[in-house]
Amino acid sequence: MDASTDPGWPRLVDAVQRAFAGSPYRVDVGPDAITVIADLADARFLGFASVRRVGVVYRTRLTWTAPARVTWEDAEEVVEWSAGVDGALVPRLTGRIAGMRGRVVQASFRKELGVDERGLGFPVDYAFSSNEIATPLKAAVEQAGFRTAMATTTRIGLVAAIVGGGGAVVAGVVLAVLAATGNLAG
Repeated sequence: MDASTDPGWPRLVDAVQRAFAGSPYRVDVGPDAITVIADLADARFLGFASVRRVGVVYRTRLTWTAPARVTWEDAEEVVEWSAGVDGALVPRLTGRIAGMRGRVVQASFRKELGVDERGLGFPVDYAFSSNEIATPLKAAVEQAGFRTAMATTTRIGLVAAIVGGGGAVVAGVVLAVLAATGNLAG
């Protein structure tokens, strides 16, 4: 069985599309996935002694796994570059690509002054909370009678956090024992 043969899948697709109708967010529907996309920034502009490009996209993807079950994965992708001169008039080219996946809870805002085709202003200007997508999406999933599970990337991140946290606790105990027995070199 796949999403196309699950009688609940069309209900879920409809509930998600209705939840985001009239919102600034785009809903993309694939054969086994629904993705809600927030294009937070996509700007090319002149900054102070530089040319800048900033792109920020946040997406939440529901992927069908079994009848009435989907995995939930959030992702944020940031791409930036800047070319210009620094304070000493030395040419510089910088760039950054960043991303995160799993279950993301965040609130962010960004405002950058610059000149674009509209003139002087704030070509990058947004405030966003992941709850703007999570809250109506959760309601749509529940309304359609579906349950969510963690995506693989979320499970891997959770295991890594537990293992890392456990390692930190063990290291702390070892250091405490060494200090208590006077074997900690100082």
